[in-house]
Amino acid sequence: MSREFDYLIVGAGLFGAVFAREMTDAGRKCLVIDRRGHIAGNAYTETVEGIDVHRYGAHIFHTNDEEVWAYVNRFARFNRFTNSPIANYRGELYNLPFNMNTFHQMWGVITPEQAREEICRQQAAAGDGEPRDLEGQGIRLVGRDIYEKLVKGYTQKQWGRPCTELPAFIIRRLPVRFTYDNNYFNARYQGIPEEGYTALAERLLAGIRYTMTQSEFSSYNPYTFATDISDALLAAVKESSSRLPGVDGVTVPVRTYLTGSLASHVLGVTGSISSEEYNKLKEAEKTYSLSNPSGYRISDTLGKSGIERVMEDELRGQNGLRTVVQDQEGNVIRVEETEEAVPGHTVQLTLVQSVQAAAQKALADRISYLNNNAPATRGKEAEAGAVVAIDVKTGGVIAMASYPDYSLDEYYQTYSEMVRQSPSPLLNRATQGLYTVGSTYKPAVSLAALDTGTVTATDRIRCTGRYTYYRDYQPVCEGVHGPINVIDALRVSCNIFFYDMGRRMGIETINEYSYSLGLGHATGIELPELAGQLSSPETRAAIGEDWYDSYDLQSAIGQLDNQFTILQMASYTATLASRGQRMQVHLVG
Repeated sequence: MSREFDYLIVGAGLFGAVFAREMTDAGRKCLVIDRRGHIAGNAYTETVEGIDVHRYGAHIFHTNDEEVWAYVNRFARFNRFTNSPIANYRGELYNLPFNMNTFHQMWGVITPEQAREEICRQQAAAGDGEPRDLEGQGIRLVGRDIYEKLVKGYTQKQWGRPCTELPAFIIRRLPVRFTYDNNYFNARYQGIPEEGYTALAERLLAGIRYTMTQSEFSSYNPYTFATDISDALLAAVKESSSRLPGVDGVTVPVRTYLTGSLASHVLGVTGSISSEEYNKLKEAEKTYSLSNPSGYRISDTLGKSGIERVMEDELRGQNGLRTVVQDQEGNVIRVEETEEAVPGHTVQLTLVQSVQAAAQKALADRISYLNNNAPATRGKEAEAGAVVAIDVKTGGVIAMASYPDYSLDEYYQTYSEMVRQSPSPLLNRATQGLYTVGSTYKPAVSLAALDTGTVTATDRIRCTGRYTYYRDYQPVCEGVHGPINVIDALRVSCNIFFYDMGRRMGIETINEYSYSLGLGHATGIELPELAGQLSSPETRAAIGEDWYDSYDLQSAIGQLDNQFTILQMASYTATLASRGQRMQVHLVG
């Protein structure tokens, strides 16, 4: 019997993957097995909500060998990463390994000569005798201060016993650097694969067989060798079907958009199923099986964010069923479409394309204008923002823009850069950002005051520019408006008027009306959203602080702890515009 494989490689870590790659390139047949359900060994990384997580602890690739560095860069793009660990000793932070930053923090020294002098002084104090235990050895090497703060505790934790009970030979040397360089590794090349170590291992492995096994490959569950192939390649596969038994090309529907630059945060993206997602689908009995032919395969894609994620069941559709008839030698006799594939449903959004485009442009232009023209602390530092427009008659969102933005067409090509960018383009600030509402809050306070009879439309309050009701707290107004009623107070945004309303009504009454107008709780839109918060004694208590009467005043002008999403603010103003009728905010029509 002839051998099917030249090498059996036990372990799909980086060593096994490199060996398999090199032997395969040399014309050998390799089988890689691993007791774990994944490749990459202890360097295994998995994507959790767009973040590459090192399951077994962080791994930083570093080498001085240019050939090795060039080799790994054939299979992955590495970011620029400098490992700069920090030690926390009773609230004091020290750089590791021991360097001039460490010594400056510890002793206040500035020059290497000063650091050496202090270390030598402490070494001399330890005496000349041979160290009898690890504690004596540590002090002899680096002095008592460094030993006590940065060696002793960690060593005892690692060995599970006091350093005085450990032999001196355990530590032969402790690296001391008399420079201000925080780079842990003294290597020419270092970094982390931008797509994680798992992707690196996948490219290293001669992995079709491994992937086919993981996807539970069978006659009923075919393996996808390539996607997004050209028409020419598809035609060549079809023409060569007699020489390629079991190999075929198929056309499948995909979810695409005509305008990839519009409403990217709303629409979201699709992507390959991660191992974590596949396991969850398996637990929910949503993966492929003979009894569930429309279930997800590990090679499928699904919605990762936005509407793509929340409407996944509607958008996905159902797989068809193909019957392949083969002879005894494996040659394909005929292929029958037993059950046609059902495309996913079209999801109609309430967004209006022209309004969405105008909102995105207006938002970007406004931030650019502030950056170039606004004075400091008055908008010049603006980096991000959001805009939401709602149809007050229906509650449908006709525009939702967040800045900075990204293009759906280039999402995966630019993802690594976007993750590192600040402010992040990936955050939907319309639903996931909280902002102080400011004077936009005053109509809610006015409504509460009028409805409770705290004030009438004709009642006047004198604005002198300073609110003097409290002796120890006298906030100011940006103008002196004299006697002013509620209508004029709204028109000129008079703080004094609303300070008085806040004092008279109190925070409970203000919050009751604010909540009914849509503030301080989730809108119920289809996308994930933050709930926001209203100023209240409970909010203060949650951060360990007391509530004071003067806080009623600050809250009444939209300050203090009042923080809402842009979506909530839009829902609130739409409720005011519709004379108090609050419609359910929605994106799916």
